[in-house]
Amino acid sequence: MQKTTLQTNAKLSFTEFALNNARDVVLRSNDASHFFHNLAQLPQTIYALSSLEAKLGMTFRSYEWPLKALIHRSFMNDAKDKGINSNERLEFLGDSLVGAIVSKTLFEKFNHLPEGDLSKLRAALVNEISFTELAKCLGLQDLLIVGKGEFIDKNYLSGGALADAFEAMMAAVFKDQGQEALELAFNNTIQLLDDSFYDVKRLNDFDPKTRLQEKTMALYKVAPIYEAKEVTIGKFLVTLKIQEKNILSLEGHSKKKTEKELARRVLAQNLHLEGDQNAH
Repeated sequence: MQKTTLQTNAKLSFTEFALNNARDVVLRSNDASHFFHNLAQLPQTIYALSSLEAKLGMTFRSYEWPLKALIHRSFMNDAKDKGINSNERLEFLGDSLVGAIVSKTLFEKFNHLPEGDLSKLRAALVNEISFTELAKCLGLQDLLIVGKGEFIDKNYLSGGALADAFEAMMAAVFKDQGQEALELAFNNTIQLLDDSFYDVKRLNDFDPKTRLQEKTMALYKVAPIYEAKEVTIGKFLVTLKIQEKNILSLEGHSKKKTEKELARRVLAQNLHLEGDQNAH
């Protein structure tokens, strides 16, 4: 496919552009192949995917696969009877492909870690939170093709849609150019993060409550205790205790999220190794 020089307004996100134009493209397309061909010819599509290619460090042979990776299931109401599918099948493939890359890298990078720790670290890296972060590095929140209601409510910005799109995009790279291009694109993407993707601290960030419990059980044979009391309507003061000692307290609107943040801070500051902090 020839990629022409662009003269287009870059301020309009591709998601908004697709909302305004993709349904018209569907209506004048006879089937899925016509849909992807017609959409790929529009200047805004070329601009959006060219920007994505720059971040991935590769050039697609065809824009059909990345466009397939960008179609959220909410768009299906606009594309019924055209043979156009959502990105869910590519998401399935991408999950396995990226998981394999991460597993291989962890095996080679952390040759001192046993299988159990490697599995935990992989789980801390191959998950919705991590992939959402990578999706945002690629700007996929501005590229998804969504339905009108989804766009208005901005539901696609949460609930795993961005993580799914990242997995689908990695599968699109694989389908377009193979394993070598996939590994290059993935490694280029993780370089866009502020810190190292393979940093062990991500293990604590992912599941700090489990990590803290493992450490306190090994040290003291007891699990941490979280006590919460409502200080105002919808706001809680949560205190983390170890061996009946107050270690740290924190206020928050969600008891679950506050407990997780407490555990993360205790681990980061090694407070579980100290006595009564009674800190706020």
